[in-house]
Amino acid sequence: MKNFITILAVLIALSSCSDSTKQTADENGSATTTGSTTSEQNVNDSTLVIGQLNDGNPSFVADSSILKSDWQHYLNSSLEGSDCHLNHIFFLSNDGKYYLAVAGSQGDLPIRSTLPLTQSPAGCMYVTGLTITCTTNDCASESFGCIPNLTSCTPCSNNGKCTKSISNTPLKIFSSFTATVCPE
Repeated sequence: MKNFITILAVLIALSSCSDSTKQTADENGSATTTGSTTSEQNVNDSTLVIGQLNDGNPSFVADSSILKSDWQHYLNSSLEGSDCHLNHIFFLSNDGKYYLAVAGSQGDLPIRSTLPLTQSPAGCMYVTGLTITCTTNDCASESFGCIPNLTSCTPCSNNGKCTKSISNTPLKIFSSFTATVCPE
């Protein structure tokens, strides 16, 4: 019982510190620094603002050509035998949900890759944390085949192949960017 009280006292003392900073390395050796204060402010260091929704019309806030280039590099490094050339980046909307998508070619085949966007009440569109992408050659021309749906990808209507990839941060896909936050 005495050990339990000692451990409890140490935990309370540690949790009552006014500021703390922790640096960790991810699996690629990239350092991530997170901090907390007594105000319980949570800083999400993997949020990337992509666009803004104004009167139902999404527009890019981040540089779309750099987003496309980073995504192409990510696909080329993660897909087997990949030689992707992306020529278009755009927003998709389905049932009030928004997605960021890229399209182009992989060799002689069309390719499309899509990821879900989160929307703030003010219309800020962003990706954060665990990021799912759905990529296809087989149904790249379908409007809503092979798009993220919670933790999976929707099937292609032609029963084609759809590849789901998961990244623990959108900054692995968009490596040229640093974390950003939505304006208040």
